[in-house]
Amino acid sequence: MADENAVELLKRSSARFAKRQTLDTFRQEVALNFAPDLASWTNTLIWGDDFASHLADGTPLLMARDFVGQVGAMLRPAGKQWFWHRTQDDEINNNRACREYLDWKSTVMMRIMTDRSTGFSTATKTADRFFSLFGDAVLSVDYDGPSRSALRIAAWHTKDCVWAIGNDNKPDTITRREQIPLRNMVRRFRQSKDKISAKVKEKVEKAPDEEIEIRHEVLPADEYDAYIKKGALKRKDGWVSVWVDATNQEIIRETHQETFRYVVPMWVRVLNWPYAISPATTIALPDARLIQQQAIAIMEAAEKQINPPLIAVQDAIRGTVGLDSRAITWVDKQYDERTGDPLRPLELGKNFGLGIDSLDRTAAQLARAFYLDVLRMPDTRNSKSTLEVQFLIDEYVRAALPLFAPIQADYNEAMLYEVDKAIEAAQGYGNVDVPEELKDVELTYQWDNPLTDMMERQKAQMVAEVAQLANTIAALEAAASQSPSLQQIDSVKMFRESVMGIGGAPWLLDESVAKKQGEMAAQMNGVQQMIGAAPNVAKLIDSGVNAAEAAATIPNPAEPGFPMLPAPA
Repeated sequence: MADENAVELLKRSSARFAKRQTLDTFRQEVALNFAPDLASWTNTLIWGDDFASHLADGTPLLMARDFVGQVGAMLRPAGKQWFWHRTQDDEINNNRACREYLDWKSTVMMRIMTDRSTGFSTATKTADRFFSLFGDAVLSVDYDGPSRSALRIAAWHTKDCVWAIGNDNKPDTITRREQIPLRNMVRRFRQSKDKISAKVKEKVEKAPDEEIEIRHEVLPADEYDAYIKKGALKRKDGWVSVWVDATNQEIIRETHQETFRYVVPMWVRVLNWPYAISPATTIALPDARLIQQQAIAIMEAAEKQINPPLIAVQDAIRGTVGLDSRAITWVDKQYDERTGDPLRPLELGKNFGLGIDSLDRTAAQLARAFYLDVLRMPDTRNSKSTLEVQFLIDEYVRAALPLFAPIQADYNEAMLYEVDKAIEAAQGYGNVDVPEELKDVELTYQWDNPLTDMMERQKAQMVAEVAQLANTIAALEAAASQSPSLQQIDSVKMFRESVMGIGGAPWLLDESVAKKQGEMAAQMNGVQQMIGAAPNVAKLIDSGVNAAEAAATIPNPAEPGFPMLPAPA
């Protein structure tokens, strides 16, 4: 590989890093207020430094920690299968063979992805911090080596990554720089086609722990001219992965890959920017600065109340003022105390509660900025009615869904796609036969997390509401048989429109189908009534037979006019 390509790639990536310097300055300020251990955009963190020594109050750090934890718990709840493979076609999803295969594939993927060797847990926790506090994160999905025996999922500091947006409005080019010890570099690049600089081979013997900068470039294959060779076709599919020795400006390794193998979730992208911001920290930053000043002011006021400054009458005090325990302050015996105390405190900071109230107000604003007021699950234990429970659940879903629905698509789904493709390429699913209905069908994901649980509970509450509505309509129909005015109401239309109004439209049958089923139900009711009346008819028939038998025993009159009953006395 010609060094000209290495120089060109380094030139392009360096220009992108330089262009992002103003954003790095802003992110450094965000990190200093919410994640001091990540504040290395514009300076270098030194081991042993007190990262938070510039802060007087830890409230912003606590709020940020709670918010990051909420994001992780909502997207990927621990201890459960939080995603399932599905298709866009419900008929395929409900097919037994297809459903069993999709569920099997989901559990296998979950087991491989979360294996302790992959680094999934640590990577996602780190990525959650960057995504929640700075607006974007960088995850890489790759193999442990040429054998492809295990996955490696890692998160990277976004200060070391720059990317460009492609035609589909997603990142399709990325550069990641890394400082790596020479001994690790030699161990990492041991494939037959890898090219390590002679300078590196020479230096690794003398200083194996010396660090060198390498860069990983991933760009669309049709943009990389390394594949334009005489007598060979240019690769237009997929991406090219290029490892560059930035110090010696030489190509180490270049390979072709079918997918991007990087996940760059972005929360809120500024128009025409390739990078994102976090609306949480953007809103919280002014209050984070303010609460530090408030904390300092309150501490100063408290100190003045506990250890106030003193006012002394000139020449009345002999020697120094003793403020220690059991100390003596001498007063001139000629001083007339009727004119006032010779030594008295200067009363300052009397309205101490005002500062506390101001601090509490700022803390509440920080909680709102981090969505902590809307992410708390509703407590329905003391709710008195179905409608009250439904209201609480609806309020929670309305508040949380706009926040997490885009995150699930741009973060979770993008990561699962890369992991799924990597497992398939390594034949991690084995030789299990795929149902015909699923071949050449694009798979999506169905989520199983606290938010979807609340949405399912929302459906259950809707069922209870529909049942209550049905009882009301049934009572109205029963009353209509005795009230001509109520007979003017179309109860069927009333029920259908009411169910639609509460969100149950998907449950309603087509009107023609519902009409046919209503007619069939009426016929069945008629049959049931006939069957129910059968015992009564049998009793009547039986009583008639008994009467005929009794009548046969009555003697016929011997002659006409013979009375059948005795004449009255």
